Amino acid sequence: MGKPSDLVQGTLDLLILKTTSLEPKHGWAIAKRIQQISKEELQVQQGSLYPALHRLEQQGWIKAHWGETEGGRKAKFYSLTRAGKRTDQVVLSLRSLLRRPQVEHELDDELRFHLEQQIEENIAAGMAPDDARYAARRVL
Repeated sequence: MGKPSDLVQGTLDLLILKTTSLEPKHGWAIAKRIQQISKEELQVQQGSLYPALHRLEQQGWIKAHWGETEGGRKAKFYSLTRAGKRTDQVVLSLRSLLRRPQVEHELDDELRFHLEQQIEENIAAGMAPDDARYAARRVL
């Protein structure tokens, strides 16, 4: 299995694809939507979001165009390409497979493992336990 950062990167990519599947969104709106659908558990930092958007654009899964936000500011809006829409359909198919109880249980165990591992690393780096848990949740 890959490193925890691989898991996070792949998860972020899928979250971005899902978030942009309904309508084009600018970066800040994508981050806010991910935060909203995760019930405030995930907070995507700009240092993670914009490289992921660039990577997905380079892979041809999303495209960008300049537009105006609701507040009248210029921003880059991201939307799915045809290839991205096909990828989104694959994600939906995978989701239906993942809804099986055994798979859900295994995924919960794996995510819990990665969370605990990150907490331990944060504590080893000198963080207080509560801060370490909060920081780990933000990363995962």
